[in-house]
Amino acid sequence: MKIGWKLGMTAGILAVSLAIFAQGRAGGGRLKAELGLTPDQTAKLEQIRTDHQKQMIDLRAQKQKLALDLREELSRDDPNQAALDRLADESAKVQATMMKARTSHLLAVKKILTPEQWSKFRDRMGERMAERGRNRMKGQGQGFRGKRGRGNGPGCGQGFGPGPGPGPGPGPGMMPDDGPDDGPGPDAP
Repeated sequence: MKIGWKLGMTAGILAVSLAIFAQGRAGGGRLKAELGLTPDQTAKLEQIRTDHQKQMIDLRAQKQKLALDLREELSRDDPNQAALDRLADESAKVQATMMKARTSHLLAVKKILTPEQWSKFRDRMGERMAERGRNRMKGQGQGFRGKRGRGNGPGCGQGFGPGPGPGPGPGPGMMPDDGPDDGPGPDAP
């Protein structure tokens, strides 16, 4: 249980930190001004963002295909437990690869920033996490990449956001283009 909680917190921190870059657009906008990014830093951030996005697109596609295979197996009259276990294991492996890709991306961003810029970035990340927590407690706020949710309440939603249910919780049935598995938005570095 503790490992799951820690993994969830790590995923949340990564999602928020990468979302900050997505909304601030490392190549321009408020974040560039707040951090005082140089043209060289901006170019490097743009490149690692593009590389990361390509990697995440492939990983999300793998995960979506596995989800379809799992659904197909479950819809059979007599689902094969071994096949379900194999698909679950493969999905977990892809999920772990996605988490590693996010952490590698965040560390690459950190290497580009100066210690002062990283400190400002971390402060902003903390502010964003606190804001998201307050909004979620109220059952409002925006989901990943600023989208209002398609969720159906805690634990059964289709992504983040309030949706028609009482809360924003991510659920096991994520939409193909939503949720914490997505990594950063299209504008993230």
